[in-house]
Amino acid sequence: MIKFKSLIPNKTYLIGFCLILSLTLLNLPPWFTPTDWGKTIVFRIILSILILLFLWQFILNKDRQKNPEISEKLSFLFSKKNLVFWLLISLLAINLLATVFSLDPNYSLWGNPYRSGGFMNFAFYIIFAILAFLTLKKAGWKKIWDFAIFIGILVSFIAIVQWQGWFSDIFITYTNRPPASLGNPIMLAVYLLLLSFLTLSFGLKENKGAKKIFYFSALFLFIFAIFLTYSRAAYLGLFLGFLWFLFSYPKKILLIKISAATILLLGLFTFYYLNTCSQLPRFIQENKTLTGAVNRLSVGKALQTPRISGWKVSWQALKDRPVLGFGPENFAVGFDKHYDPSLPKIETAPHGITSWWDRAHNFIFDIGITAGLPALTIYLLLFAVLLKQLQKLKKKNPEKALICHGIQATFFGYLTANIFSFDAFSSYLISFLLIGFSLHLIY
Repeated sequence: MIKFKSLIPNKTYLIGFCLILSLTLLNLPPWFTPTDWGKTIVFRIILSILILLFLWQFILNKDRQKNPEISEKLSFLFSKKNLVFWLLISLLAINLLATVFSLDPNYSLWGNPYRSGGFMNFAFYIIFAILAFLTLKKAGWKKIWDFAIFIGILVSFIAIVQWQGWFSDIFITYTNRPPASLGNPIMLAVYLLLLSFLTLSFGLKENKGAKKIFYFSALFLFIFAIFLTYSRAAYLGLFLGFLWFLFSYPKKILLIKISAATILLLGLFTFYYLNTCSQLPRFIQENKTLTGAVNRLSVGKALQTPRISGWKVSWQALKDRPVLGFGPENFAVGFDKHYDPSLPKIETAPHGITSWWDRAHNFIFDIGITAGLPALTIYLLLFAVLLKQLQKLKKKNPEKALICHGIQATFFGYLTANIFSFDAFSSYLISFLLIGFSLHLIY
């Protein structure tokens, strides 16, 4: 009789997850347009196959002694003390309820091709995190993150190619704010932000010179590509994330703290100077990329963004249906109901001339309006518990401290950026992979 273990080796899951992570590169118009539409379809197909393989493997292997690690992980997941898992299940349940009682259940279930949101995709992200935790071992996680960083490098190179106008017969040229293969510069910035701090942690922890060069080169590329996006949300997320990383560094190194204080002071001084100087230095004026980035840091322009008017309308919509909201993907329903044409620039959604408000560009309003305040509370509790448990692990296990610290910095930067942004396929993918990795470290 053929052993089942030989039919489905652990490498099958590893290959499947690598295929999923490589989907951020998938952008072949017109077959996979809109950008996230094709990616989420392929994502669901691959993950469905992995789910069926896992269920088949575990059901056929009735003797749990033959697969003790899976049994132990399942026991860990279902234990009463595992708040992270139960918060994930609660988040799934509350979104399901919001979908059932949605003003447009069908739209809430599937979303639209342009955003590729909806409950179905969101449920798959949660399953993705749980399945990754159950099937990947320590060595597998390292390979997964190395592969994710490699894909991030390729995405960053695409952004640079678009910015420089190279291979214009293949890649669309963007003289500013290249979106790479993600279809939107903000989504590119948040995606690379999610990879940056863990890459930094791996680089600091690595002893081999070649791997160190790989990690720090990747980090430089990520930061440079984020700079090209002109995303103020990502800039702020990176800044606060780095401050947390340096000020709360696991080891008490005075030089690290001094570096953090220096970065903070330089950042504040630069921000003040750029917003008060009457004329920018010549080297900035003569460089289109630098000029664009500096203009994005202007307080005056930031205060004139239509987001502020959108948030005022969002607040009224949130008060209208605070329990289960208007339903996933139904932000526009609440927004249109409370639309106020007298608010400045309200007629133009952020970064769109023909598009309308289907997102608040603020995760608090986006979640609260579409799924209700209970969903928002569970979402915030999920990250609060993760941060707390990672902090405990840092103190108990010095070997894992630096990696836990990088994940904490990532979550701080990610949540900060999403106060002025929103999630898409690429950011959901990495953020839920980080949640699964956090479960692995805690386990």
